[in-house]
Amino acid sequence: MTYPDIREAICDVCHKMWQLGWVAANDGNISVRTGENRIWVTPAGVSKGYMTEDQLVCVDLDGNVVTGDTETITITFGN
Repeated sequence: MTYPDIREAICDVCHKMWQLGWVAANDGNISVRTGENRIWVTPAGVSKGYMTEDQLVCVDLDGNVVTGDTETITITFGN
């Protein structure tokens, strides 16, 4: 899959979760690891029902933003 395909798929999952009532308002996050050191994540504080591809953020495994708005994400990596 290409990055645009992945971003579209993430938004499709967000929209479906919202439509099914699995999330309310701004609940939860979706993330997809797309490479050895890349993860696409949904922003905090955005309704999954209205998520758009341009709102997604790509980070590396250290939590550094590769592309996207740094003010809209909350990331915690476990050990």
